[in-house]
Formats: sequence, C-alpha cells, structure tokens
Amino acid sequence: MESNETRLHMLATENERTLLEEWTAYQALLDAANHGRAEHLRCLLQDTTMSASTFDTKTQERFSSIVYAALRSTETHNVKEILHILRDGGWDINAASSWIDPPALGDRRVICDITLVHWFLDHGADPNRSAGKLDITPLSIAVQFAPLKIVELLIQHAGAGPRGQLANYATQRPNHDLDTIPILRLLWRSGVPMDNWIFEDHPISQDHLMCRTTPLMNACYVGDTDVVRFLVGLGVNLRKPIWIGSATSIGTEIPIDIAKGSGAEDIVEILQKAMKQDCSHL
Repeated sequence: MESNETRLHMLATENERTLLEEWTAYQALLDAANHGRAEHLRCLLQDTTMSASTFDTKTQERFSSIVYAALRSTETHNVKEILHILRDGGWDINAASSWIDPPALGDRRVICDITLVHWFLDHGADPNRSAGKLDITPLSIAVQFAPLKIVELLIQHAGAGPRGQLANYATQRPNHDLDTIPILRLLWRSGVPMDNWIFEDHPISQDHLMCRTTPLMNACYVGDTDVVRFLVGLGVNLRKPIWIGSATSIGTEIPIDIAKGSGAEDIVEILQKAMKQDCSHL
C-alpha cells in the first residue's frame, strides 16, 4: 500500500511534468508566431490546453505575449491571419496584457497602423479597456503616439466617453507636434478633464506613481509654447502644484517653476502674464 509520502511525491512529479509540458507548448507557440507560421500555430493551438481556460489571467497574458511576438517579428507578413487564429484559439482581444500594459490594441505597432486599428475595432476591441491595474488604455497610447485620424477613430468607438488619463498623455507628445493641439481640442470637446493630476480620479493607479503632474506641467517640461497657450486659454489652474506621494505630500512646484527649471523663457513669460491677469480679476 502506498504511503502518503509516496503519493505526494508522485503528485508533485505529475504537477512538474504538466508545468513543463505547458511551458514547452507555450514556447512552441511563441516560436510559430515569431516566424509567421500560421498553420503550424493553428495545429499547436489545437493540441495545447492553453485555450481551455479562456478567462484565466495567466493564459491571457501568454496569449498577449504570442500576439506581441507576431506583431514585432520582421518575419511575420500575415499578422491578421495569425491574430484570427489566436482569437479563434481563445485569446480575449480585450484582456489586459499585464498590470501596466493595456490590451493589444494599445501596442505601438497596432495603434499607429490604421489597417490594424480597423481590424481590432472590427473584431470587438474596446479603446477604453485598461491595463491590469493602471488606468492606461489603448486611447492613452494613441493620444501620445498616433496620428490625429486614428485618435478620432478610436474616440468614435469609445462608447460612453474616452478614458485613460488622456490629456496627461497627449501633452507628452514631442514639442511642436502638429497633432497635439487638435487632439487636445478633440479631447476637451469630448469632456476629458484638462487640469487633473495624472491618475487623480483613479486611486488604484496612484499607488504605483509617486510624482504626478498635470497637462500644463507636461507642456512646460516638453517646452511646447503652443500647448501652454492653448491650456492657459482653457482656464486651467496656473498655480496647481505637483503631487508627490500621498494627498498630504503635495509639492510646492507649480508650472512656472517647471518652465524656469527647463529654461523655457518664452513659457515663463506666457505664464507670468496669465498669472498677473488672474490676480487682477480677484
């Protein structure tokens, strides 16, 4: 008769074997996606247990890794076919890629490619779905990196309203980017807050970012005078300080201090003039 110790050893060995088989299958799927081998990928998915637990977080993160392997590979010329196969195999197109990364629609390769963006939207991708913990959505990535026409398309598909700390990310675009102000204007007309600290309305995200700025502060860091003028024209708070740590640790730096520290004299002049006008209306 088997002892408890023997049975436990056999169970542990079986679990180790299962984990090894799962890992080997996962690596084979990654390799197939990385080399654009669509039919091989389809066969592997039929033979693996990855799709057996579609809503399991670990499984979806592995699917996301396979998706990213296909998107980033220089050998993959049939990305849409591979995406179809993965979706049929159990990949949830709206699953967060990780605690800090939004679903695959928010991947840089996807979000700047109008053809891929259309594919994702046509297959149910939601621009408002966030990362596992942080309030970072595909729209967050789009307003920071994608052209205006793609941002417009995503906002049309954003349902009740666009989400993802959008004004904060849009003001991190490169200095003098011609799409920045049109994107900010679009966000403002869509009801996006233009004067919030990043993650001000998302407490869970606040635990993971100690220093939080406003869109105006971002524009001062970047040195974009046109964006500063635009935000000042909207009436944002010129004296709102940087937020460091908890609600009791609000800093003393305000936008004009950031502009001075960045050597942006033209922005300092704009803010000084606006602050004087503010005082004259008190």
